[in-house]
Amino acid sequence: MKMRSGSTILATVSFAALVWSAPALTAQFPIELPADVLAKHFTPQNNRIVHVGVEGEDGQACGSAETPCATIAHAVDKAGQGGLVKLSAGTFPDHSVRLQNTVTIVGAGPEATVIDAGGKGRHFKITDGDVTIANLTLTGGLVTAPDDPSTRTAALGGSIRSNGNLTLDTVVMRNNRVIGTAGVAGRAGGNGRDGGNGSSMAQKKCSAFKSCSYTKPGAGSSGASGGNGTNGTDGANAFGGAIFTWGGLTLRNTLLEDNKAIGGAGGDGGRGG
Repeated sequence: MKMRSGSTILATVSFAALVWSAPALTAQFPIELPADVLAKHFTPQNNRIVHVGVEGEDGQACGSAETPCATIAHAVDKAGQGGLVKLSAGTFPDHSVRLQNTVTIVGAGPEATVIDAGGKGRHFKITDGDVTIANLTLTGGLVTAPDDPSTRTAALGGSIRSNGNLTLDTVVMRNNRVIGTAGVAGRAGGNGRDGGNGSSMAQKKCSAFKSCSYTKPGAGSSGASGGNGTNGTDGANAFGGAIFTWGGLTLRNTLLEDNKAIGGAGGDGGRGG
């Protein structure tokens, strides 16, 4: 995969320790991890490996290379604490996968294995544990506010939101979005009161000796001004087009491209009465 201008390239970044290390980069990036590296670095802690394939089927018997599961969420449950989930080549429409244990999820390469959320949510929400995601592409994540009750009006992490320790190794994160909702429009002001009616005819006054005078018709009183409209509410904040984390984050050989966080527009003010 050729590097594109404007892409963000991060190699071995540890936010938890505030240590940044950027070794020399090659023209081909990210580099697909070879099989021997995968075997060495991505082994299950509990000796449990669960396979996922585009032609797989979820069930009690799924999980082998010959009979893979269909969804990542099901495979993660079967793998358990410290397990390894291996994704075949292909495009997976998985989204809103909750990770609450230590687990490793490995694809067949960033160009071969793609998880496309299709704008239906983020890919992963990590609530606890040490999570490693490697050798794949994450695209199509979309989150809008309110994200959940704990974040009030903020939208967080278009692809991954993490409260655990997250490691991304040889991952492409592309075209993920987090968008704050627009503010609510203000209320319209109240209508003003009508003015009082003036006299509609000239008034005739005559003395006892029949001398008469006339006055002009009276003017009506002014109407009251209408009330002011109220202000619209603020748009919701958006943070982390690709990733938002409260925990540790390490990125190695990882490409972030075209991910966006877009705050919501403020609501229109209400019209005057």
